[in-house]
Amino acid sequence: SNELVSVRQPDNSTDHQSAGRTIHRGIEYGISYQPNSEWLLRFGGTNAIHRFEDFQLSKRSTDVIQNVDGKEMPQSPHWIANSEVTYKPEYLKGFRIALEWQRISAWYQDQVNNVRYADEGLFGLQGVSYLNLRTGYERKGFEVFINLMNATDELYANAATRGNLKMDRTTYTPAAPRTFIFGIQYTFTNKNSSAQ
Repeated sequence: SNELVSVRQPDNSTDHQSAGRTIHRGIEYGISYQPNSEWLLRFGGTNAIHRFEDFQLSKRSTDVIQNVDGKEMPQSPHWIANSEVTYKPEYLKGFRIALEWQRISAWYQDQVNNVRYADEGLFGLQGVSYLNLRTGYERKGFEVFINLMNATDELYANAATRGNLKMDRTTYTPAAPRTFIFGIQYTFTNKNSSAQ
């Protein structure tokens, strides 16, 4: 009840309003499976619904949109998932390589549910879908790593919002293109410490 949400104004600015009831229901889950000492498979996700239940945007009779009762909240995908396969070979101690898949299903951009962000990503899935590749080698406290983010160079938006009127246009927050990250790190440990 009386949740504070951002409401897009006619001049394209946003204002925080508390005007009614919203509902947020969902489930989060995760599973990991390690068939042997070299392989690890991990999957996690959430399925949810975020909806305006009794939400009045305006009390002015001249406004085209009075309320958004029963509409889904913008920027609220039904499914978000993250999965990863990691390989740490026995024959090369300290080496690791992992392939990660990020997935966000399509969502409504506006409060009246007329426009969806449903661009096709990796595997032809609507919304957001991309791969990251991470690899590294650790020895005696030193680790060298290389990460390839958005490996297939998918073009997608981290956010896409839009006003409720037909003349409004979408505002996109573009995600990073294919990005290489290189690094070296060292972990300090105190070998002389003992448990109390």
